[in-house]
Amino acid sequence: PPSAQRKIPLAVFPHGGPQARDDWGYNPLCQLLANRGMHVLQVNYRGSTGLGTKFMQLGMQGAFATDMQHDIEDAVKHVVNDSKTWNVDPDRVAFVGGSFGGYCSLFAMSFHPGSYKCAVAICPLSVVGAANTDSKKAFRGDPLTARYWKQVYGDAVTSNKDEAISVSPIHHIGKCARDA
Repeated sequence: PPSAQRKIPLAVFPHGGPQARDDWGYNPLCQLLANRGMHVLQVNYRGSTGLGTKFMQLGMQGAFATDMQHDIEDAVKHVVNDSKTWNVDPDRVAFVGGSFGGYCSLFAMSFHPGSYKCAVAICPLSVVGAANTDSKKAFRGDPLTARYWKQVYGDAVTSNKDEAISVSPIHHIGKCARDA
């Protein structure tokens, strides 16, 4: 079929942080993927910086495992369903991300098995909050860093191990329908 008819794979590339953002400019990984014939979707989900304090605060208190993930999922669904603009092959949607973006990649594969072809998680958060038994090492003993992540995770994930396990991809990786 003509190239306009060909379905194109999609790479979902959530940024790290989570309090960070994607902006206009050259990104070598995005360029590489686009050069290889893929659409690249970057989402400034709630909690991203640069869109006001209120928008950033929407990403605190546990939203990392709920609302932020819903924002990314909604963006993916929109792009996949908008065939006139994107022409995405729904069977070739992948995730790639580093740090918190890596968490999003693992989250997508663990909590939505079968929805995505594959994921690449670069230095991801895989165990969060109270499920991280080495949190003193993870925060290098830095009380400011620990306080920041407590705000991001919220009280339930910070203090309740079962809650933390429920949103830690490493404890759900067995649900993946495909290799992660």
